[in-house]
Order: sequence, then structure tokens, then C-alpha cells
Amino acid sequence: MTCWFSYIQRMVSEGEPSEQPDGDSLKQPAGNGKKTWRYDPLLVTAAVAVAVTLLVLIAIAASAYLFHWEGFWRGMGQPYATTLAALAAVSAGAIALHNSRSQLEELREQRRLDHTRWVEQREQDRARWSQEQERWEDQKKRDAIKDLRDRFSEITTQLADNSPTVRRSGAYAMAALANDWRSVGEEAEMKVCFGVLAAYLTTPNPTYTDEPKPNAGDDGPVRALIVALLSRNAGAGLEDLWGSSSLLSGADLRGVAFTAPVNRVDFSDADLTGASFSGMDFRRTRFAGAKLSRISFMYADLREADLRFAELARTDFEHADLRSARLDHAKLRGTDLSDAKLNGASLAYADLYGVDLRNTELENVALDRVDYDDETKWPEGFTPPPKPSW
Repeated sequence: MTCWFSYIQRMVSEGEPSEQPDGDSLKQPAGNGKKTWRYDPLLVTAAVAVAVTLLVLIAIAASAYLFHWEGFWRGMGQPYATTLAALAAVSAGAIALHNSRSQLEELREQRRLDHTRWVEQREQDRARWSQEQERWEDQKKRDAIKDLRDRFSEITTQLADNSPTVRRSGAYAMAALANDWRSVGEEAEMKVCFGVLAAYLTTPNPTYTDEPKPNAGDDGPVRALIVALLSRNAGAGLEDLWGSSSLLSGADLRGVAFTAPVNRVDFSDADLTGASFSGMDFRRTRFAGAKLSRISFMYADLREADLRFAELARTDFEHADLRSARLDHAKLRGTDLSDAKLNGASLAYADLYGVDLRNTELENVALDRVDYDDETKWPEGFTPPPKPSW
């Protein structure tokens, strides 16, 4: 019984029980560093059982004393001692079990708190790392933009150099710079780079000569390279940047010899007089309103090409594939279209004065109101359309 009193006294001194216990896991928050008293049904049951047993033993002993039960203690002394020892053992066991369970609960609670703190710390670390990463990315982008702007100034100086070799290097560098701007998400700056290259082409070529035949001179390879770079790096995306207008509108490409694929750019309204395109692929390429006089398109693939309103005087289309091409209102005076494929093409309102159409496939070709003269050569057996009455 003494162990119960000492245990209860110790528990009371360390903390007060909750006024409204709620099951065997109810706990009262500890204050000032004191332990929390934990309601334990097993401990309460053991205490009640021990108390009841003691009361019964006391009642029996009191009865024996009051009523003078002779020989009672001689016969019951040993059972009494055994019972008291058993009660002490039960009490000690119950207290030990309660303490172990309390310690286990405290350990679990401590682990839970530790885990909660760890999770909170981890989230804080993640947030801090994310902020640092964003700051690092921002700083990296700012440094990259500064470097790109410095490169832009250097490259524009190269493009203005007197040496064509240096200008070619500048053209390559400007195209690379445009792609670097695109990689950092600066589409507007990329557009500026392509715009600089296009502006170079719209500047009149100072090395161009017209006699005895169109010759682009030393600047010709530079201009051919720029067009190839625009085609290779921009493609369809370039058209999206400039909308419906042609990036090469007004470009001076006279006498330029093109050897690399350039069919992905829009040549509308460009001056390509005397340029060379033999054997190249120009499917669906736009040449609307372009100056294409004295050009060789021999064996070129021009299927579905747009040549409306183009100036094509004395241009060589021999063996060219012009199927489904649009040549409405084109000026074709003196042009060689012999052996060309024109199936499905449209030549409505075209100027065919002196055009050579011998051995040309004119099946399903639109020839509405074409203008021609006696020098126009038609395929053998072909009946020309009636001349327009202007």
C-alpha cells in the first residue's frame, strides 16, 4: 500500500490529471517542464482491486479482533502475509506497466514531434533552396544577356568590315547569336538579330556589276550565306515573327550564286536579277513581285511556287518543274520554258511575249487572258488561247 501512496504523491507533485479524461490516450499538456499525467484504465483497475482487497482484509482482521476469534491469526497469519505480498507484487507490476506504457507514449510523442520538426525544416530548406535557385537563375540570365549584348556590338562591327571574309564570319556569328537569344527566351532580341541580317541584304551591293553579265562581286557570297542562314535557322518561325510581310522585301540579291538550300525564306519583292539557282528545291517558295530576270532555274523544282507579278524576262526555266505553280500576271518576256512541266499551273494574265514553250506540258494549265505575240513558241499541235482584246 505504501508504494501506491508514494507513487500517487509523486505523480501529483509532477502534474495534475485532466479534468475530463477522454480514453486511454488522453493527456494534459505539461507545463514548466513537468511530466504529463496520463489516465490509464489498467492502473486505475489495479489500484481499485488492491484497495478493495485491503479493505476486505482489514474488515476480516477487525472482526476477528472485535469478536475474539480464537486461533484466527494462527491459521490465517500465513495466508494474510501471502495475500499482502501478492497485492504488493500486483501493485508493483501495475505501476511498472503503467510507467513503461507512459514512457513508450512519451517516446512516440517525441518521435512525432521530431518528425514534425524535421518536415517543417525540410520544407523551409526547400523553400530557401528554391528562392536561392531562382535568384541564381535570374543572375545567370542577367549575366547571359549582358554577354549577348556585348557580342551583338562586336558582330555588327564585323558586318561593317571591308573584308568579305570578316563579314562572312560576322554573318555566322549573328545567326548563332540569334539562336542564343532564343535559348534564353528573348524572342524580340532574336528578331533584332535576324533583322540586322535582313537589313544587310536590303543595302545596295556596292560590288555588283551588270556587264557583261550580272555579277555580285565579293559581296555575293556574303549575301548568299545570309539568305542560307535565315533559311536554315528561322524557317517557318521567321514568317511568324514578321507576319505577312516579307523579310527579304527589297533585298539586293542581284547576281548572287546560291549553292545552299534557301527555299524556306520568302523572296517576295526581292531583286534577284541574274542570280543562279540551277537544280535547287523551291517547292512552295514565294517569289511574288520579285525581280527574277536573267536567272537560271534549269532543272529547279518549283512545284506550287508563288511567282505572281514576278519579273521573269529572259529567265531560263528549261526542264524546270513548275507543276501547280502560280504565275498570274508574271512578266515572262523572252523566257525559256521549253521542256518545263506546267501541269496544273496558272499563267492567267501573264505576259508571254517571245516565250519558248516548245515541248512543254500545258495540260490543265490556266491561260486565261494571257498576252503573247508571233514570237511566242507553243508546243507542237497546241492551239493557243485567244488573245485578249485590251
